[in-house]
Order: sequence, then structure tokens, then C-alpha cells
Amino acid sequence: MKRKKAAAIGIGIAGSFAVIIFLQIDAANNLDILMQDSRLVSKEDNYSLYIVSMHLTNNRFMLLNAGEIDYTIKVNDEILGSGIIKPFYLGAYESKKVDSDFKADNYVQSKYKGVLSKNEVRLTASSNYRLYMVSFEIPFSHNPTPEQIDKFMVD
Repeated sequence: MKRKKAAAIGIGIAGSFAVIIFLQIDAANNLDILMQDSRLVSKEDNYSLYIVSMHLTNNRFMLLNAGEIDYTIKVNDEILGSGIIKPFYLGAYESKKVDSDFKADNYVQSKYKGVLSKNEVRLTASSNYRLYMVSFEIPFSHNPTPEQIDKFMVD
């Protein structure tokens, strides 16, 4: 009898973790990303460093405990640059502005200067989550609108 009770408790705890993980994955996959603007910090021969502002909205009823997010922005499958967003919490149906460092390739940037919004721009990202004793990674992507792109990467 005790074994059945212990097994039932173990299954209940494992099931609870599975539900929480599923809800975190769902919230991350449905995260709205609005690329707002960028500010040039420094320019070297091969790359430029920007501070990028993004507005994130959690469209789900679950608190989103986002880990460190590594992201890359590509233009026509060429890597424009990459950045990292520090870990953050986003409540249910909450929005937040986040800033991150973004390192842009000067060659790719100059190639598309003035016509960036007329090309295929895609943000791909991967968030590393740590939930209690479980770690997992969730990939997601975003296709910014031409209006967002026009405000982005302007020097």
C-alpha cells in the first residue's frame, strides 16, 4: 500500500513538472517581439556594437521565466549579427522593454544599408530555461515588420 502511495505521489510530481514545462514552452513560443530601436555604441573595422531595444509581450496566462536568450538576426540568410538578452521574468499578459548588446557585421550591414526592410529579415533565438532542477532550451523565431526594420540598425 505504501509503495502505491509513493508511486502515485511521484507520478503526480512528475506530471506537475511536465505541465509547468509545457506551459513555459507555450509562453516562449507565443512571445511577441517588437524590435523598437538601436543605438550605435562603437564601430570597429569588421563589426559595430549596438544597444538594441525590444518590447516583449507574454500572451499567455503563465509567468514566463526566460533564461538567457541568444539571438541572431539574418538578412536573406546572411548573418547580420547576434546578441544576448539577460534573463528576465514576464508576468501573464505583461509587456516589458529589454535592452541588449548586439554585434553587427559591418560588411552585411553596408550591403543592405537603406534597403534592409525590402529584404527577408528574421530573428532566430534560443532561450535557456532553468525550472527547479530541470534545464531545457527552447528555440523560437520572429519575422519583424518593415516598420520595425526601418527603426532598427540606423546609424
